[in-house]
Amino acid sequence: MPLATGLDAGHRVCAVGDVHGNNDKLLRLLNAFAESSPGWTDTTLVVLGDLHDRGRDGIAAIDSVIATRDGPYDEVYPLMGNHEQMMRRFIAFGTHDDYERWEWNGARSVLHEPLLALRDSRRWRSSLREALIDALGPERMDFLESLHSHARLGNLLFVHAGIEHSISIEENFDKEWSMLDENHWAWIRWPFLMHPVVHADLCVVHGHSPVTLFCARGRDPERAIECHFHSDGKINLDAGSFMSGRVAAGEFARDRYRILTAVGKPSLDVREHEGLGFDALEF
Repeated sequence: MPLATGLDAGHRVCAVGDVHGNNDKLLRLLNAFAESSPGWTDTTLVVLGDLHDRGRDGIAAIDSVIATRDGPYDEVYPLMGNHEQMMRRFIAFGTHDDYERWEWNGARSVLHEPLLALRDSRRWRSSLREALIDALGPERMDFLESLHSHARLGNLLFVHAGIEHSISIEENFDKEWSMLDENHWAWIRWPFLMHPVVHADLCVVHGHSPVTLFCARGRDPERAIECHFHSDGKINLDAGSFMSGRVAAGEFARDRYRILTAVGKPSLDVREHEGLGFDALEF
């Protein structure tokens, strides 16, 4: 599809939308990028956030993105989604409110993943926060602390949720990573989705809001089955992965882009909705 990306000739940007534990589909997309890499002088990978929660293999998805540091990319920009923010807030502050917010949004699926081996840990009931830090290990902790708020490449602005149009780009990203604000770049939804991008020549590539949700707000319902949505200077790559079984990605070149979609069974983790005995935990 045509798009004035402002990228240099030979520069390719590969962007992956919300994964939510669908690590098998993430790997298929990364493999597709690798297979199509010949012929490009530079390749940049951007991961739009929400690697974990709600699905079964979120920790594996984090590990897959960490491994891209040794992959066929000249630069890698892993972005912070609101789910990474919730995990980081709990790790940083360890409050009951931070845990409850994260739990409401899918923490249980992560905390019971085999790669963390937390469920059978003797430290599990002494301190969940300390046990989680220990289970994640230094490399994953470094990864979470190094996440970017955004990436600006040519005319493309990559961000997890979106931007507030009434303030400048700089003011948007001056907001601290830990802010709990409905207009924060990791959380914003309708104030961003329902207004065109006001910055000339800028195209915002984002996730966070499943395409089906956007289509339900007065848009063409037939488009709800698609994996992305391009409108008003915005490209949405959130294919509703944990509900739809689809993870969407975009491949951007100088004057065009294309969409790749990995399709399979939804990754919704039913354990998230079962009673797992968290009430007695200390934080």
